[in-house]
Amino acid sequence: MIICGLLLGLVLLETGLRLGGFVYLSWQEHNNRLSLKQKGAYRILCLGESTTALWGEDSYPNQLEEILNQRNTKIRFSVINKGMPGINTEGIVLLLKDNLDEYAPDIVITMMGINDDWSTTAPFDYTPTKNIALFKSFRIYKLARMLALNILNKAKKMGIWGAGGKEATLKEYWTNAQLGYSYNNHGEPDKAKEVLKRCVQLNPKNVCAYIELGWSYWSEAKYDKAEEILKEAAEVNPENVRVYINFGLIYKEQGKFDKAEEMFKKSLKIDPKSEWACASLMRLYREQGKQDELRKMLRENIQLNSQGNGAPTMLACYYNELGDSQLAERYFRETDRPDFYNPVTCHNYEKLKEIVTERGIKLVCVQYPVCSVEPLKRVFRDQRGIIFIDNEKVFKEALKKSSYSEYFTDMFGGEFGHCTRKGNRLLAENIADAILREGVNK
Repeated sequence: MIICGLLLGLVLLETGLRLGGFVYLSWQEHNNRLSLKQKGAYRILCLGESTTALWGEDSYPNQLEEILNQRNTKIRFSVINKGMPGINTEGIVLLLKDNLDEYAPDIVITMMGINDDWSTTAPFDYTPTKNIALFKSFRIYKLARMLALNILNKAKKMGIWGAGGKEATLKEYWTNAQLGYSYNNHGEPDKAKEVLKRCVQLNPKNVCAYIELGWSYWSEAKYDKAEEILKEAAEVNPENVRVYINFGLIYKEQGKFDKAEEMFKKSLKIDPKSEWACASLMRLYREQGKQDELRKMLRENIQLNSQGNGAPTMLACYYNELGDSQLAERYFRETDRPDFYNPVTCHNYEKLKEIVTERGIKLVCVQYPVCSVEPLKRVFRDQRGIIFIDNEKVFKEALKKSSYSEYFTDMFGGEFGHCTRKGNRLLAENIADAILREGVNK
């Protein structure tokens, strides 16, 4: 009877907390929306990695704002770009509530998951399980956690407790990394270096922090210092392919093509299946006019593609340029691989959806260019209320009529890479059409 009474009490408490939370959030969102409407701007918050963050005015969020405001909707749009290079879905979710509190958006757009590698995804080990995820979803757990954190915070102020915990450290890491990127993007490398050095201190084993710090020096054309930082990254993880690819890109920018080729080949030696390394080397050959080497790599990739190597989209474009339409079409058909949706990605997508929809905010999930949207839809147990953006057809049609380099600067994602201004324009136009068709008007 005592056990049954306790269980019944917990059930009633959980129900009361959920009902109270729903009422409070509904009231809060009602007031937020009234406040936003008075200001007259319809706010859109874009979250993601470097595919969202990069290129400033040429980024897709910046062009999305321009396109939406040019449409005859009688609505003024404000688009906020909170993408960050190197971040994974865990980092995006950790910063989500702060971003929502700061910007109070009407719509949240996400394009994420590619940085959630199957081996090393977060700057700290994180392996969520279904049982843990279920337990953490209970309001009782959240109430207990809130009370515990409150007690710890008071203890810290009194000098009784000093450690901030794993989640606090992880959040500080991504906050500093986000600041570092922001400073880099706004031409303030000195400030970027200051916070990125803090990232390295927080987790000296995370290669992403070194790479972004190297970019700070790279942006100032301090190539020697950038190389020095990358050497430190190589000492931390000598088997990390990204380090040597970045070495190659730095050498390529300086016109040291032989060294660049050496680094790209070294990255392929470490991981023969690395599509980014393979694509970087093929682009180097193509830009240097080394047709024989390029054709050799294309022939090699006919055998290697079954093992996952080959960057199918770029191969399709190259064969299209060489006039081999049959092979081009073959590789276009091989770009439907949803490799990057692992359990961590799925868990964080669900968590992001829960946080966003609880606040009454519209969620838009964007699939990466060239890829099928179906795997993204299957990430969610309940797809209701989500606007999905399919970028497969529009990009494939565009690539059949043009060269790969017109739409992408690299091939880091296998089927796709970071978009050029033209690629981001196509991405922004497709998102704008879907938002106006399914989101704002309804």
